[in-house]
Amino acid sequence: METSALQSTNVEGAFMTFLTEIYKIISKNMLIAAPRANYGKSQSFKGTRIIIPGQDSDSGGNSGGCCMSS
Repeated sequence: METSALQSTNVEGAFMTFLTEIYKIISKNMLIAAPRANYGKSQSFKGTRIIIPGQDSDSGGNSGGCCMSS
């Protein structure tokens, strides 16, 4: 899929396709790796917090930028 961030074409669609493929792969791997006794039970995922340099986590939301609506 061809995308252009400059012209904002197909960026969201490509991102959603990318996330969908990751979800499918992870779901498939969870089913393969799960022992038979755990079928039907929900699995909880432990996430890892990603800290982006230059962003204050206590600011209470977006403080501006190119993607913020006015």
